[in-house]
Amino acid sequence: MKLIKIMIPSWKCKEVGIIVILGALLIVRTLMSIWLADVNGRVVKAIVNRDLKMFIYRVSLFLVYFRYLYFSYLRYHLQQLIRQSIMVKKS
Repeated sequence: MKLIKIMIPSWKCKEVGIIVILGALLIVRTLMSIWLADVNGRVVKAIVNRDLKMFIYRVSLFLVYFRYLYFSYLRYHLQQLIRQSIMVKKS
């Protein structure tokens, strides 16, 4: 409990905001993972049905995958900010 009070002295500090944003980011990333799995299944279905138009359309949806990579990078960056902030407060 003492460690938590050192890391987060009040609800108005910067670390709380970062943790809230990180939590929201993880929820969005999970939803995007579920969506991406669905798109993968639909691409396979288009291949099995030999529907070229649908296949091209479904593959084009993979461009959204770049947003997924951005969220992963942003999550990593926020984790580093939290780590740095905690290390400064501990010392």
